[in-house]
Amino acid sequence: MKLDKEKLREIGDRIRVDTKRIETEIYEVTGEFFNINSPKQVADLLFGKLSIKPTKKNKTGYSVDNEVLEEIAKEYDVARLILEYRSLTKLQSTYVESLLPLIDKSGRVHTTYGQIGAATGRMSSNDPNLQNIPTSVGYGSEIKSCFVPSECNIFLVADYSQIELRVLAWLSQDRSLLEAFEKGEDIHARTAKFLFPDVSEIS
Repeated sequence: MKLDKEKLREIGDRIRVDTKRIETEIYEVTGEFFNINSPKQVADLLFGKLSIKPTKKNKTGYSVDNEVLEEIAKEYDVARLILEYRSLTKLQSTYVESLLPLIDKSGRVHTTYGQIGAATGRMSSNDPNLQNIPTSVGYGSEIKSCFVPSECNIFLVADYSQIELRVLAWLSQDRSLLEAFEKGEDIHARTAKFLFPDVSEIS
């Protein structure tokens, strides 16, 4: 797949600038220098120096995972800043820095697909994982836009509708499933109606 190397590099430069800005804000808000990438040091700062009440423990102490920080961020700005910092550093390391070295002389990256590579039976993609490209707004969508079609080509997006259940219906020849698909019914609504017959409407 073709990748706009210069655009990706430019996005990486801007992410670095924003990461440094947020890092500085964190130090200013807390009045202390610490390793933002260290869960232990973040926990010591939040639950020690700032005396924020911890909500969840793990094997090594109090948890500072994203779920915990999102809750703390409702009252403390520092938690919101740490979440922003984590988001930016993940984009930089997982996508920008990982993809750039994989672009070959033709401007393309070449993934390896495994037809039965996932435990669910679905295809997997490795080196790089092109099934895990960010689709969120902001930098995530900008990174996705670096993937471009070759000249005179376009990208076509298609998705199977309930493919696993359709295969199941065909293999099992289950009358109820086959009938539902033939009538174009919502299979999940039909299943819910079967399990909860007293509920008149599924919203």
